[in-house]
Amino acid sequence: MIWAPRNPVPERSISASILALAAVAVFAGGFTQSVSGFGFGLVIMSVLPFAIGVPGSVAVVATLGFTVNVLVLSRVWRDLRWRGVVPLLIGGALGVPLGVWVLVSVDRGTVMGVLGGVLVVYSLWQLSPWRAAPRSLSVLWGLPAGFISGLFSGAFSTAGPPLVLYTTLTTWTKDTIKAALQVFFIGTGVVQVTLYALEGVLTVETLWLDLAGLPALGLGVFLGARVSDRIDQVAFRRLILVMLLVIGVIYLVRVTGGS
Repeated sequence: MIWAPRNPVPERSISASILALAAVAVFAGGFTQSVSGFGFGLVIMSVLPFAIGVPGSVAVVATLGFTVNVLVLSRVWRDLRWRGVVPLLIGGALGVPLGVWVLVSVDRGTVMGVLGGVLVVYSLWQLSPWRAAPRSLSVLWGLPAGFISGLFSGAFSTAGPPLVLYTTLTTWTKDTIKAALQVFFIGTGVVQVTLYALEGVLTVETLWLDLAGLPALGLGVFLGARVSDRIDQVAFRRLILVMLLVIGVIYLVRVTGGS
């Protein structure tokens, strides 16, 4: 018997304007992730759903996101610390199934509101003169950090913010942080792409958008890498804290009905 997706997403025609919008979004997402180590999905999901809907957008994020993770990791893999990453992966593997349950069983607004509040308070604290200094944490702290990130990955496809929050508490260098993030995203991305293929979320339309977005993605990652090379450790940490603050505010605005 020939296999067929269980819940295929309806196809639609792709206009030149949609291709152009997708290229711009993919470029911006690739640039952001190349500079900071995360943010590709957040950028894409803030723009593309208006053109092709949420299912098609998450499919593009999953497939091209996997590509951008590999590209970024190829530049920083020498700084990867497996001792610190393995607990994150174990925690993430345990958290993703719970996240899927949260997606279908728990009020998403409440969970996103809590995360938004935590991100805002933490970022403001760490940007203030009374911030906590980075420290050498036990690698075992990676288990709950990975679990929470996996939970948010399974529920909202937003594993980045909780994971980045954890890395800002460590003494890892910016390239070690980037490497750890990419490995975590690749691990969860393999699962996501597989499930999307089985559920029919990956369509001819999304694959065409993936192909059209590859040049923009490569350019974004390349230029982002040039900018990243000019950012020192202190500036990098401040950058990701500001990004977490902005993301937290966006989550709170959405929960309170501002979008």
